[in-house]
Amino acid sequence: MLVSIVLYFASLRMFPSSQSPNPLIFRLITLCAFATLGMLVLLRKVLVANPSEALRSRPDDSAALAKWKSRQLITWALGESIAIYGLLLHFLGFSTVQVVPFFLAGALLIVIFPPSLP
Repeated sequence: MLVSIVLYFASLRMFPSSQSPNPLIFRLITLCAFATLGMLVLLRKVLVANPSEALRSRPDDSAALAKWKSRQLITWALGESIAIYGLLLHFLGFSTVQVVPFFLAGALLIVIFPPSLP
């Protein structure tokens, strides 16, 4: 997923935007990014913790492992979606300086929440 974020960032140079930016759109997408961040943290605490507890007590529980894997993937997808918001903003006419924080936040969230079995 980190590779895809790097590819999204590389596409900024390959596909320049000719749109004129609308500050209201920037604020709305930034608000969506913060909501996604909040949802990621909440889901991480609620959804990933339950299978982790089950795996601590029964490491051979395949159902709990499957739940843990899928919920881990969901948290990474939410992190990557923040980078996609940055890509969207670029195509809506915003400068690289304005969209780089979205890419950095998406990559940082994926790095901060690595998969770690209990």
